[in-house]
Amino acid sequence: MADPNRPRHYEEEFKRQIVRLCENGKPSSQIRAGYGIPRSTLQRWVQGIRNSGSTRAVDNRTPE
Repeated sequence: MADPNRPRHYEEEFKRQIVRLCENGKPSSQIRAGYGIPRSTLQRWVQGIRNSGSTRAVDNRTPE
């Protein structure tokens, strides 16, 4: 079982696959339940892909 005190690390390709599922119409509630991904994490990945094409936080920061 995952340690609740340590954040999980997801590979970039996995994140992209999950976002593709979302974009292809699979309900986010099913995705979150099936993969154990928190709502905020999924929203961040989808928004990052839409904004910059990347899920990496460093790619989605403003210049300030």
